[in-house]
Amino acid sequence: MKIIAIEEFDQDYMSLIDQLDDEGLAIIKGGELVAELTKYGGNHGHLIGSLKHKIKVYGDIYSTGIHYPEDCHKYNRSENQPTN
Repeated sequence: MKIIAIEEFDQDYMSLIDQLDDEGLAIIKGGELVAELTKYGGNHGHLIGSLKHKIKVYGDIYSTGIHYPEDCHKYNRSENQPTN
């Protein structure tokens, strides 16, 4: 993977993208890795719906399963004290 400074990427990003190889490009700023640029891996559209009828859901997937008292909205969350 080629490593370049963010300033170099900023100046010449179009040609760097055009020349992108399979290993990709690591972009650093101040000596720290901030991004990795890689080629798009292709078409994965065939995966959409591929698990249909293979997964079974039990219970309510829209709930945490935790039941709160009806008056829980009266309490300040950070202090657990009733609000006025």
